[in-house]
Amino acid sequence: MKVSICNEIFKSWRLEETFEHISRLGYDGIEIAPFTISNDVRRIGRDKREEIRDLASSYDLEIVGTHWLLVGSEGLHITHPDGNIRRSTQRYLFELIRFTSDIGGRILVFGSPKQRSIPDNVSYEKAWGYAREIFLACSRFAEDYGAIIAFEPLTRRSTNFINTAEEAIRLIEDVSHPNFRLNLDVYSMLDEGKPIP
Repeated sequence: MKVSICNEIFKSWRLEETFEHISRLGYDGIEIAPFTISNDVRRIGRDKREEIRDLASSYDLEIVGTHWLLVGSEGLHITHPDGNIRRSTQRYLFELIRFTSDIGGRILVFGSPKQRSIPDNVSYEKAWGYAREIFLACSRFAEDYGAIIAFEPLTRRSTNFINTAEEAIRLIEDVSHPNFRLNLDVYSMLDEGKPIP
């Protein structure tokens, strides 16, 4: 088993400080939250991407992937009724897949509670269809990069769309692509109300 940590808790630190500290604590890997580097992943140039990859290597850390994918970026949403917003979100997710690959990562954890919550004027079924369409396109794109999109069910306090592992598995089965998988978070799973064995 490998133990990794997300860099978001060190967002006020310089990247090198973060990598050095995480390595010293004995972690095997790091998950990068792109918003800690820039609110728009498209603004993170090739030199910065190489620096991140090189820092991980120099501190013997694996970049597991990315997390908090849509945080910090404005106007992105996967269940919005406006097709232009959904298409922009899909294109941005393509850029996140490229970024993750460029820094040496493989897994993109999709939580992004605000950017997936169902707007008042959208039915659950419509939202499901919108999400399915985006994740199928992104999974096909991710395949070319050897990347995995790992969908994370989140608590009802965080979002009104896909709160249980069961719902997430249904979406994964509906998308039906090997590059679209599940990421389980213990905190969110505790909200399901099921007893812990």
